[in-house]
Amino acid sequence: MPKLVLSGCEKYWKNSKLLNTGCGLQAMAQVGGLIMLTPEVGGSKDNFFFAGIDKVRFRKPVIAGDTLVMRMNLTKLQKRFGIAKMEGKAYVGGEVVCEGEFLMAMGNSDS
Repeated sequence: MPKLVLSGCEKYWKNSKLLNTGCGLQAMAQVGGLIMLTPEVGGSKDNFFFAGIDKVRFRKPVIAGDTLVMRMNLTKLQKRFGIAKMEGKAYVGGEVVCEGEFLMAMGNSDS
């Protein structure tokens, strides 16, 4: 399983061991982008951009040093419009700590 190290997040919470929730959401969106590159989904060569997020719930705090396991499931892919919708959950020790719906948009980085 690939590992993603969240570096740079410590600057947001210098006096706390809590992980900034924005860093966790950003990591989940990046995992969603990786899913769009897999051959099973279509192996898109296009860029995917984080376009939106809905129904986010933070269930438990994530502490520095915790292993955060992220699972993203593609729920809808509209190739015609270049839109993908995903459901994501993040786990620590098998317990859900964060969940939400993510929207990805296909696009060209030149524009």
